[in-house]
Amino acid sequence: MKTDAWTASVAPGAAVAGVARASSRSAEQALAWPYLFAVASFVFFVSLALLWFNAAPTVSYHDSGEFALAAATAGIPHPPGAPSYAMIAAAFVRLGGFADAARGTNLLSGLFAAFSYAMLCMLVQIWASALFPD
Repeated sequence: MKTDAWTASVAPGAAVAGVARASSRSAEQALAWPYLFAVASFVFFVSLALLWFNAAPTVSYHDSGEFALAAATAGIPHPPGAPSYAMIAAAFVRLGGFADAARGTNLLSGLFAAFSYAMLCMLVQIWASALFPD
């Protein structure tokens, strides 16, 4: 059975349908997951710091006023509404103790964006290791 780079980097302990796990793993492959999480954590915390300190202090344009009001009142903004975001924002504003709901929703958006950047960083690392094995 053959082992490809994607299987070795993405599923270190599991065999994928028709692809057997390599019997011996190199030191580089053993360190791949801690390195992957370290780089993604670095990207998360740096982007979170940048987004947190540069978030708008109050309402900006477009839907931010509606989402701030929905977070303050635990309501739903306009008809399609994004109800999951509104409920998470309402809990975040209340548990975070923010005096201004607009600031709380802006910080929550920054938190979600930082998480998205970290996930994108992990995906790029996994794809790059699959495309360029060594």
